[in-house]
Amino acid sequence: MTRDPILEEIRRIRLEMDEACQHDEQLFYEYMCQVQEKYRDRLVRRSPQPALIPSSMPLPEQAHKGDPKASAT
Repeated sequence: MTRDPILEEIRRIRLEMDEACQHDEQLFYEYMCQVQEKYRDRLVRRSPQPALIPSSMPLPEQAHKGDPKASAT
């Protein structure tokens, strides 16, 4: 396997953060919330994009129009 210095650094930093929080998930979560608040102006939040529907697929409200089986029920 190829050595990746970027991944090694990320893993080292993650381990340091985990050790600083005494391997406690709640402390780690609280720490990450503090970091998020500290760098709030740098974070990007995108609004969700609508799902893409291929043009060959009918929209849900059009799915049964013209379908003889759908009108027979």
